Amino acid sequence: MTKLNPLVVAAALAAMFSSAPSAQAQITGYYVGYDDLPGVFAPAIYRGLPNPNRGHVTLFYPHPSAENRLLNHFHNLGSYSYTGPTNALVIVPTNSNARVPEVSTRQAPLTLVPGLGAFAGRLASARTDENYSTMRFRSVQALRYERTPTATNEYGYGSPEWHMLFNRFGPQFGSFDNAVYAQPMPGAVLAMELVSLTPGLHIGLTNQLDLLSNPGDRHTVGDADNFDFSPVFWTETNAAPGTYTAAFKFVDVGTAEGHTPVPESGISFFDFRVVAAPALAMERTVRLTMPTVTAGYVLEGAPLADGPWTPIPQKPAVNTNGSGEGAAQTGTASLVLLGNQPAQFFRLRKLD
Repeated sequence: MTKLNPLVVAAALAAMFSSAPSAQAQITGYYVGYDDLPGVFAPAIYRGLPNPNRGHVTLFYPHPSAENRLLNHFHNLGSYSYTGPTNALVIVPTNSNARVPEVSTRQAPLTLVPGLGAFAGRLASARTDENYSTMRFRSVQALRYERTPTATNEYGYGSPEWHMLFNRFGPQFGSFDNAVYAQPMPGAVLAMELVSLTPGLHIGLTNQLDLLSNPGDRHTVGDADNFDFSPVFWTETNAAPGTYTAAFKFVDVGTAEGHTPVPESGISFFDFRVVAAPALAMERTVRLTMPTVTAGYVLEGAPLADGPWTPIPQKPAVNTNGSGEGAAQTGTASLVLLGNQPAQFFRLRKLD
């Protein structure tokens, strides 16, 4: 692996934290690349073993960090991986994180919303405030070049795009030059192949309601190094509430003379949900905030201003981290009480 000149690294780091405009907003949706990582890093039980996904087409999701570009990284979605004990390894065409939303986030399935255009009168996938909701699939090479009507400029060393492209897990897991997904795939033409589909869920395009319907159906998305594909996942409006799943993979269908097909990707699972009509719920609460250290004092409550006073049994939670309001409250403790109780007064009483 090539080692970087420390002076170049220092210059790149300076550039990353400069006030120059960023094209970070262009990092969105999902990307398809070529896995060139030699060995396995995680899970620890398989660390150091040959990467069973090496050489395969790979679907992955970007995790950009506007606050710290060094944390920019990709996650595999549906890559070949090991299972079983190290003395009886089995390679499977998926992995434990092969679901969208990613299992580790514990996020609920993506919500299907009232559709537009050809999907009017139906429930369809759309970009919402939910993570993972942008159903746009592009070649990783889209992060290598910035195309404008008049010029094509390669993103510079140290830019947000560069760090997304060249850091699979982030620099805390490897060097800056492990360009594991950045290898081009000349001659490769990718197609999305349906593996399974929950009854009632459909996959379409802007101008086509049913694009993939049966396992084995394929739709060619284009040149592996230059494609932009935005499928729509949808149900009828009267679909039963619940989770609907589409499983698919990307295969190389290129037929150029002399072209050796790139091995197909692993299987990815995309979970969507149909929910009942949203209902608004309100809960009256009372938040008591006090210093973190209240030694020598006791928190008490009473139905009247003059008592009788009794200790509050609940223990306040210390605010130690967070962002926004949470950060502003660092160094304090809070206690949230339901407001559906009779009127009550509170005090911190100094112990005798």
